[in-house]
Amino acid sequence: TYTVLKKPIPISLGDDSEILAIGVGTMRKHVTSPSGVETMHFTRTLHAPKLTGSLLSVGQLTAIPGIKLEFEGRLCFIKLHGKILCQASFTDGLYAICLANASPSTHTY
Repeated sequence: TYTVLKKPIPISLGDDSEILAIGVGTMRKHVTSPSGVETMHFTRTLHAPKLTGSLLSVGQLTAIPGIKLEFEGRLCFIKLHGKILCQASFTDGLYAICLANASPSTHTY
C-alpha cells in the first residue's frame, strides 16, 4: 500500500542537504541470504523521489523485535532471532545490502 502524505516530511542527508518525503508505503526487496533468496517487506517506508537509492535506518531496523546487526570487518549481518537474513558490504562509505533477482521466500518487517 502507498499513501501520499498531506504534508511532506523533511529528511536530512549526510551532506547537510535536505530532501522531502512525499509518501509512505511498503518497500519490497529481494535479498541474498545463506539459505537462498528471500523477499523482505519493509513497512512504513518513506518515499523521497529525489533520493536516487534506498536508505535503511539502522535505528528503525534494530527497533524491530528480534532483529540484531553484527559488524565484522567490512560486513554487516542482519539477523532475526539469530538467523542471518542477509548481509551488507561496506562500499563507498555505506553498507550495501546484497540484492538478488530470483524466486524468494518472504519476510515482513
